[in-house]
Amino acid sequence: MKRNWLIGFNAVTLVAWLVFIAIAVADGLQLTDRSSKALLVAQGLALFEIMNSVLGIAGSNWLLTSLQVSSRLLVMGILVLMAGSCPCTGMETWGFPLIIVAWGLTE
Repeated sequence: MKRNWLIGFNAVTLVAWLVFIAIAVADGLQLTDRSSKALLVAQGLALFEIMNSVLGIAGSNWLLTSLQVSSRLLVMGILVLMAGSCPCTGMETWGFPLIIVAWGLTE
């Protein structure tokens, strides 16, 4: 049962990250409404990683998993909030493309 859950969860997570990468590339590696929503879904699934570690479904330490997920959610929140208040058009920074590459490849 645990194995099936983890396989299904990882498959859904993979699809979510692939959709995010595709949208981000289609949007010119810029933080748009579409790409930020896709990032929210893909990164939001990481909350299940905490649940998996707390319940012992995954072999990872729940505290370390919580810290990693929290830091990513914090970066994502700051990025999305900054994009809404940024005076520049299209978030002309290297931050978002770097996140796309780093998070997209590791996930």
